Amino acid sequence: MNRTTLVARIGLLAVLLLATFGHAGSQPDVLLAWHALLLVTTLLAWWFTAPGATGHRPSAGTALALAALCLVLVVGFARAPYRFAAWLTMVEVAAFVAAFALAIRTGPRLVVWLGPALLSAGWLQTGLLFYQRFVTGDPRPAGTFNNPNYLAGWLAATVLFCAGRWITRPADRVARGSAAAAIPLLAGIAITGSRGALVGIAAGGLLLAGLVWKGLAAARRKQLVAAFVVVGVAASVAVFVRLQQPDPFRYQRLKIWRASVVPLLDAPWSGTGPGQFVREAPNLQFPDGRGALRYDRGFRTTHSDWIRVAAELGWPGVWAFGWVVVSVGAHIARRRRRSDPLDIGAVAALGALFAQSAVDNVSRAPALYLVGAVLLGLVVTIEAPVRRPVRPLWRAVVVLVAVHLFVVGDVAPWRA
Repeated sequence: MNRTTLVARIGLLAVLLLATFGHAGSQPDVLLAWHALLLVTTLLAWWFTAPGATGHRPSAGTALALAALCLVLVVGFARAPYRFAAWLTMVEVAAFVAAFALAIRTGPRLVVWLGPALLSAGWLQTGLLFYQRFVTGDPRPAGTFNNPNYLAGWLAATVLFCAGRWITRPADRVARGSAAAAIPLLAGIAITGSRGALVGIAAGGLLLAGLVWKGLAAARRKQLVAAFVVVGVAASVAVFVRLQQPDPFRYQRLKIWRASVVPLLDAPWSGTGPGQFVREAPNLQFPDGRGALRYDRGFRTTHSDWIRVAAELGWPGVWAFGWVVVSVGAHIARRRRRSDPLDIGAVAALGALFAQSAVDNVSRAPALYLVGAVLLGLVVTIEAPVRRPVRPLWRAVVVLVAVHLFVVGDVAPWRA
């Protein structure tokens, strides 16, 4: 491993850890800090790429699908009436792409470092959950994430990532230790009472079982089934306790989803535009059915990233997003047929985040979409020779443009 790869790997992991603070990385000071660190790490990794070395790139189908989705976003940005909100969305997309590219650049060995890094943050968050729940009396603690659903989803992805590595590498001491260290995180998930995380961990767990079942011995299959039963019972109890808490708006999310589809029906080829749903949401309000003020409880997000894509990008966005999903699935199936190396834990964790995004806005939590970007990079990366580096003059131009955009589009709004 050369020095550039080491720096890129450490920088990327530092970004993932930093994003777990300050409302899942969305608090302005924390947001600026991890944006700056991600920018510096990305530019360093790109500038010092060694020519002629063996490198990695994403699978062709996934790269084309992501490019199509980015093109739809750029067109939407150009047409957006509320340009600043659209710009913020484009910055989020750029951060996702940068984390995705760094995960590919650092290579598959990143998984060895990723588990301990995620576990260290997971233990901290779980400790905070216990403190907030049993010391301060918060009925729905959220650690530093400000939203229990986001934290539970992040913990679920970490648990599945570690479990997948243990199941496929039972003789690996590090994998066994990571899986054991992930067990307390299940208690953290239970404390949050998140139904969205339950959907995610169930989907990711089933995906994990489906991928490894044929290759497991009978004893290992029994262990896997027992683990599913224990986790399922614990999750069911946690959700049952959550449902006992009074919440007159428990099922209002169904009405929000129904209302959020309206922009797709009104503008099927463009939607509201990236980041524009918040501007359109007041026109989609519905009576909450409680008290004299029938419209006093509003919503500003779709509460589903699948619906957000449709509402903000229209049918072109739906097709591009679907292309990404299909291309990733096809890549995984192809690797399985060829018996190529594939990190099952990363696939399961990515599946959990994808499933939860159907019922939550995972894209609004940097801590979650950055982990998702890294997992996606690990899943779709393939070996390829490093291309000839760009000439120093053009590299300098790219760096200057990137720094200028960061100062104008990131630092300036933060100072405002």
